[in-house]
Amino acid sequence: MTQQNFASSGLKPAFAWYRFDAACVVKRLHSSETGLSAEEARLRLTELGRNQLCSDKDKSTVRRFFSHFNNVLIYGPLAAAGLGVILGHGFVAAVISGVVIFNVGKRFTEENKAQEALQDKEKLLPPQARVMRNGQVQTIDAHELVEGDIVVLQAGDGVPADMRLLEADSLLVNQAALTGSAMAVSKQTATIATEVTMGHRDNLVFCGTTVSAGRATGIVIATGSETELGRMNQ
Repeated sequence: MTQQNFASSGLKPAFAWYRFDAACVVKRLHSSETGLSAEEARLRLTELGRNQLCSDKDKSTVRRFFSHFNNVLIYGPLAAAGLGVILGHGFVAAVISGVVIFNVGKRFTEENKAQEALQDKEKLLPPQARVMRNGQVQTIDAHELVEGDIVVLQAGDGVPADMRLLEADSLLVNQAALTGSAMAVSKQTATIATEVTMGHRDNLVFCGTTVSAGRATGIVIATGSETELGRMNQ
């Protein structure tokens, strides 16, 4: 499958994967039980981006602050302030400029808080993941996971992305990062026929949670900011 075909498939991370059997999920994600090829994984990584929650990690604080001025809602007041200066209405221009700066500062502060929250959540992601690539299990940087990757999990592992379980052997997962409950949840692979809340989607495992016991394999259905963990601050 080409990069263009994957992009045009219309698949979204919010898709109710838990309501489809494992074989159907693998097919819909254009993957296989032996995993993606290295080339296909590379194409998807280029298209979908890295598996990380903080997309603006490398953007400086100064650049992020001034980026808030690049907004059509700001252009009007700034133009009015400039016109006030030209016409000699310095006080009016100062008031307008003050309001603009206050609003930009408020949005910047809110963005900073959200960014800090995401950075804290980023620490929940494991640095590495075991995946099937070209039919072989290999360890890769967890940031390079893509939708359709087959991931191998065992006790003690952090879950690096949202996944539909394909196999599960006595699997218990701690979902405290998402639900706040410290009690480990039993997971299985059977299809869930009805609409259920996230906490009851027991054939899925979620980014930022931890395998308490057992082992499993799963197929990645969402990465980065499109995971349930990443969407919590959106």
